[in-house]
Amino acid sequence: LDDYAFLARGALDVYAVTGDPEPLGFALELADSIVADFYDADDGTVYFTREPEAGDASGKAENGGASDSLFARPQEFTDRSTPSSLGVATETLALLDGFRTDRLFSEIAESVVTTHADRIRSSPLEHVSLVRAADRVRTGGIEVTIAADAVPDEWDETLGERYVSGALVAPRPPTDDGLDEWLDRLDLKSTPPIWANRDSESGDPTVYVCEGRVCSPAETDLDAALEWLASRATDDT
Repeated sequence: LDDYAFLARGALDVYAVTGDPEPLGFALELADSIVADFYDADDGTVYFTREPEAGDASGKAENGGASDSLFARPQEFTDRSTPSSLGVATETLALLDGFRTDRLFSEIAESVVTTHADRIRSSPLEHVSLVRAADRVRTGGIEVTIAADAVPDEWDETLGERYVSGALVAPRPPTDDGLDEWLDRLDLKSTPPIWANRDSESGDPTVYVCEGRVCSPAETDLDAALEWLASRATDDT
């Protein structure tokens, strides 16, 4: 699981920085593999190993090897020298959910954090990655969708310098025609929520900042969009 989870999260981050849809497509493929190979819907969790084939355990037992009782599937709950693969996989699924037209990844992430809610509440400092995943599931997180041919350098600098907790930066082409090309490359049948109705204003780079599924107006000034976000935090206090 850790190879898939960490690589998927890295690919998602590469897309966020470069605006290249290829790493995003790779992240989505890896996420599909996580769901298919490591998620158990009955147990509501993501295991560290795949479920063994029915013949694997019996074959070993017949040949004097380990019995199938040794094929218990482990889970990696806590953060140690590396983050919890369970936590990273769950948060990554929640982050990628906005790029799907169904809610499959979000539903799986919610199932996992619900399954392990007592563990998270009892010892949050040992389960930071799971805490991050739970927060994303509960709040919906922050999205920064940028419609532009290329993200302006000054916007990159601002996003690099200003801390926006857990923000997912999601570049997209400025026009519907350009977006349609991306959808074809990603084999998406329709526009996912994170890009839908978030196109460019008058051809200028345009940003939409969303928190908890509530979005700012379209802004051609990134600072104005981030001020909108800050004002929401002030209102909450």
